Amino acid sequence: MNNSTFTTQGGIKIEKSITPLDAEHALDKIYQYIDTKKGALFVSNYEVPDRYSRWDLGFVHPALELIARKRQFEINALNPNGTRLLKLIAPALQNHPHLESLVFGTDPNLPAEKISGTVKPRPDFFAEEERSRQPSVFSVIRKIFELFRSVDPYLGLYGAFGYDLVYQFENIEARHKRDPEQTDCHLFLPVELVVVDRQKEEASKIEYHIETPDGMTESWWNTGEEFQVAEGKADGKINCDHEAGEFEQKVAKIQEGCRRGDFFEVVLSQSFSTGFAEQPSTLFKRICEQNPSPYSFLINMGKEQLVGASPEMYVRVKEERFETSPISGTVPVGGDPMETAERIKALISSEKEESELTMCTDVDRNDMARICEPGSVHLIGRRMLERYSRLIHTVDHLEGVLNKDRDAVDAILTHMWACTVTGSPKPVAMQTIENMENSPRGWYSGCIGFLWFNGFVSTGMTLRTVHLKNGRASVRAGATLLYDSDPATEERETHIKA
Repeated sequence: MNNSTFTTQGGIKIEKSITPLDAEHALDKIYQYIDTKKGALFVSNYEVPDRYSRWDLGFVHPALELIARKRQFEINALNPNGTRLLKLIAPALQNHPHLESLVFGTDPNLPAEKISGTVKPRPDFFAEEERSRQPSVFSVIRKIFELFRSVDPYLGLYGAFGYDLVYQFENIEARHKRDPEQTDCHLFLPVELVVVDRQKEEASKIEYHIETPDGMTESWWNTGEEFQVAEGKADGKINCDHEAGEFEQKVAKIQEGCRRGDFFEVVLSQSFSTGFAEQPSTLFKRICEQNPSPYSFLINMGKEQLVGASPEMYVRVKEERFETSPISGTVPVGGDPMETAERIKALISSEKEESELTMCTDVDRNDMARICEPGSVHLIGRRMLERYSRLIHTVDHLEGVLNKDRDAVDAILTHMWACTVTGSPKPVAMQTIENMENSPRGWYSGCIGFLWFNGFVSTGMTLRTVHLKNGRASVRAGATLLYDSDPATEERETHIKA
């Protein structure tokens, strides 16, 4: 066992212990509980030199969760460790200029194991460079970062960010009625987790013992509320939120808008759902085996779960290096090597596919330039091929150097959400998405991943993701639409992706 002690920027003393584990069975205990306990598994089992490596990370029974719905937020203690940590976080949030209200243990209807509050409305006008510093749930996240910031890896926030978070920054009129239970952000703060390096075949259990006014946090491995996954009727019937031919008609309307100059491109999606009667971990293992990806994940949020294998980086930040890697251009793998080669040739030769990716990369470059040092944003990979189990993509890779006064939270917000899942110009494209899609996106096209308190951030787009809730499994898939799109081909692409 390896023990060490460090003190955070907020003056919190933390003792860290690292216990070696057998790499082959390191995650067995996580899988034992992940179907019925809150927690998460993140797996990168797709390797690309200088971009993606193979590793696993998992935890159950986290100390805290942070949940946001529109401008309301709550920080819940999930076990005695969480109750102790709230005593550290509550004073840090007191008198925060971005908070309209904050309650902790003073409301008779509110237990002491919870902090809740409301974020102030965003200003009507602000410079685009300052969007990441406006009042939002990220104001709370940033304050937690300031409190726990240190050089230590792994201690941080893990979870999912939903598409509707963009409404906190963009003036988009909501057309669809949202489910009152819809969550825009669900993050966990674990103090015990398992990390596996698949290249070295090494694994370890990491435990953090954090000093609080009520004493040090302890090991509470098998604590917290238990949840049973709602079992649905797996009859194989698939429902779509579009009627047959409806999506094709929408493609034609987008083409008209492109020709008028309303926008350059729009990414429209449709949702498919069916009954589900398996355990989330069973589905996750099957997805990992059949579709290795750099961002595979299972996040159990209690009443709902996300299980996915995303191929696309959203934002990655290491120290001052800020990266994105947009994907645009897709063909299915062929039935044999010759057919696959012909499809790759057609993909590389397609002017439409090239223009789609170029446009997305230009938007990424503009997003990054707002918070990066002048002249530091550049392309380090152009139209690279990435092959997955069923699909082949063309991918670009960009990097920039963050300004000294900007951090990983700024990177997440300045890029919200990527052009590859919205369109260009983004504000107009996102209003068009709200107007033309048949249902709210929910988690789709947001991001999943983790934000470590040392400043490292790794997030993937929430794509190729199964949303499990109330006995139903839902998958959403989209297509990038331009003036020269073929309606039938674009609809077929959404079915292939789903």
